[in-house]
Amino acid sequence: MQERSATAAILKDTFRDSDVIARLGGDEFAMLAVGANADDPADLERRLHERSIAHNVDTNGSFGLSVSVGVAGFDVDRPCSINELLAQADARMYAQKAGKHERVAAGPEEPQYALNREGTPQ
Repeated sequence: MQERSATAAILKDTFRDSDVIARLGGDEFAMLAVGANADDPADLERRLHERSIAHNVDTNGSFGLSVSVGVAGFDVDRPCSINELLAQADARMYAQKAGKHERVAAGPEEPQYALNREGTPQ
C-alpha cells in the first residue's frame, strides 16, 4: 500500500492538472497527456525516472520504486482507438522492461538518470 501512495504522489507531481491518470490494475497506470507535443514524452519519462530515484534516495532503502514507460501518440492523420494506443504503449513498456532485465543480467552499470542527495540531477 505504501508503494501505491508513493507512486500516486510521483505521478501527481510529474503530470499536469489537465492530464488524466488512471490505474489499470496492479502496478500499471495509464496517463493521457492532453495537448502534449512530440518532445513531451521523453521529458515526462525523464521526470518520472528522476522522481522515482529521488524517492528511493529519500526513503533510504526502506522500499524502492522503479519505472518502466511505454509511450504512444495519437496521430490525427492516422487515427486509432484508445485500445490500440494502449496496446502500442504496453508493447513499448514491455520492451523497456526486457532491456532492463538484459542489463541486470549483464551486470551493473551507471544509472541513466542519477540524482544527488538534494534530488537534483548529477
